Amino acid sequence: MSKANDNVITRNMSGMFGDQVVFRKRGRNTIACKPPVFNKGLEPTANQQEARMSFRLAQAYAKKAIKDSLVKQAYQAVASPEQSAFNVAFSDAYLAPQILGIDTEAYKGLVQDTILVRALDDFKVTGVKVAIFSVDQELLEEGDAIETDNGIDWSYTVKTVNPSLTGTIIKTTAMDLPGNKTLLDKTL
Repeated sequence: MSKANDNVITRNMSGMFGDQVVFRKRGRNTIACKPPVFNKGLEPTANQQEARMSFRLAQAYAKKAIKDSLVKQAYQAVASPEQSAFNVAFSDAYLAPQILGIDTEAYKGLVQDTILVRALDDFKVTGVKVAIFSVDQELLEEGDAIETDNGIDWSYTVKTVNPSLTGTIIKTTAMDLPGNKTLLDKTL
């Protein structure tokens, strides 16, 4: 792959040239690379089919997202010089948020105790839900956590007394703007 900036010959070129070189525009750069090779007789594996479906869904989300001027501006604000708002929106839809951990150190089973959930996304985590289940799998409570000042941790304030902590299951869900969800459970 080679890059050309403001080259008189390749400026604003795109597409295939002589079945040997493909020119692409990325920001201010023109990139020359080998053309893709396709084997039309090869059947895709289950993983490849799943990846293709994820790609299609991310592409559909990105197309819709950039039609909304506010969402497009938000994505463009974090884009690098070689990226477009579409690229960032696509990546956001393709990659689900991550839950890095659940901190239950301050949870003693009392009202007003807190549970911290650390969640990241390539763009923005839009919400975190917390559900507390007893050892018998009975839902004790659930609700939304609140984003803390550091932008990574989400704090959930407990509303119900839980007299038996051993075996309690904390289930968390992190969501991002495209609607991707990631789940993580912790058993006390």
